[in-house]
Amino acid sequence: HPVQFFGYTIYNAKKATSKNVGNLGLAQAHYNYYKQIPNAIRENIPDTLRSTLSEDEIDAPYKSIIPGVGHKCGHDGHAAALCGLALELEDMNLERDVYMVFQHAEETGQGACEAVDMLNQNPDIEEIYAFHNGVAQRKGSIYIANEVSNCASKGMSIFMKGVSTHASTPELGRNPVFALTKTMNGAYDFLYQETFKGLALCTVVQLEVGKYAFGTAASEGVLRMTIRAEHEKEMDMLQQKIEEIAKKESKKDELSLKIQYEDAFPETRNNPIARDKVIAAAQKLGYPVLVGQKPERGSEDFGYFLKKVPGALFF
Repeated sequence: HPVQFFGYTIYNAKKATSKNVGNLGLAQAHYNYYKQIPNAIRENIPDTLRSTLSEDEIDAPYKSIIPGVGHKCGHDGHAAALCGLALELEDMNLERDVYMVFQHAEETGQGACEAVDMLNQNPDIEEIYAFHNGVAQRKGSIYIANEVSNCASKGMSIFMKGVSTHASTPELGRNPVFALTKTMNGAYDFLYQETFKGLALCTVVQLEVGKYAFGTAASEGVLRMTIRAEHEKEMDMLQQKIEEIAKKESKKDELSLKIQYEDAFPETRNNPIARDKVIAAAQKLGYPVLVGQKPERGSEDFGYFLKKVPGALFF
């Protein structure tokens, strides 16, 4: 749609969704979730409503009218599909309550951390489902993971600070470049030496030390890595090991150390009963189903919902 905003500024998009879905007579609650109202057991059908930073260069009626902001990764399609489901549900004689969740800020994981509170507000919700478009899939097919659908991941920033000095007297300063590179190498050594049950990765996204000034030795630096694993406990183990290495190397070189985390995603693990329900429903409707044994490496914040309520994510 043409009204594009970033994940935390999607007010107009939320307003449009509220108008379109609200016109169906659905009850609105916090974080843009809507309830189709019959009676007893409640099912939850979540998806995201979000925009990402990108130039919108397409020539189409739905081109973004907001300069510098476009939507490229399909969440508008998800929201539109969920609005379509609301239209379908309006004409059905339902035997249960159905909630539809339009969630913001999916890319950082923060949106789900906030929106998941609706499960706390509705403790009788028993199941939750989500879908994502599968770009690489055959059109009209359904893919679902047997267990872990998407890996856990986390952004890790390691800051080290020493003492500045002139480039001609490096022995008088404390340069963090050596401790940071040893921490980086130590993380990779641990990955190769340790035996993990599932996939485990550590990806360096930035190593920045010092400034573009040939007269001054580096005294501050940061190493940023994305740690990722199929099993969340193994990601936590990797995180702990990297922290230990960073503390050891910074202490050895008499550097101050600060570690920060952001963009944290849990593992997205399908409940076996919910998984089988998705498979049975797809087969009943005549869709070919592929059950995968390996997780997608990319993370999904839907894992926060699955920590609260049994459910499944399918593609």
